[in-house]
Amino acid sequence: MNKIQEKRKYPRTSCNLNIIIFSSIDEIKGKIANISENGIKFISSQIFKPLHKYTICFWLLPKMQKINCEATAVWSQKIGKNNQTSTGFFFSKINKKEKEKIRKYINLSLIKNNLSKTCEKIFCLLLLFWAQLRQVKPV
Repeated sequence: MNKIQEKRKYPRTSCNLNIIIFSSIDEIKGKIANISENGIKFISSQIFKPLHKYTICFWLLPKMQKINCEATAVWSQKIGKNNQTSTGFFFSKINKKEKEKIRKYINLSLIKNNLSKTCEKIFCLLLLFWAQLRQVKPV
């Protein structure tokens, strides 16, 4: 079996952030499905032309930190049956402070996800241990 190796330079995290994308003639609203320091996966009802540049604006939760930058559409494809489109954008012009905000957001999200998975594993082990204790009969 061939495994496709990802060419990502930065880690990414899943999210569900509101976003507005500005083109020369329109304003498109949608959701960010995942984010990295290099770009986003954007879900909307609009198809974007690859290599076209757009101004994008979104807010990182929970602090509502505004990110405003230029992004270039890399790919765009229809998904699902309800005219949804998934588009990959590369941050083509972003200042260092905003990139740092994104890095901190991703790191915090990854820490929370890892902590949640660790707690889930510990809980399962405790349940197994408790079940075994209930099966042991006192002498």
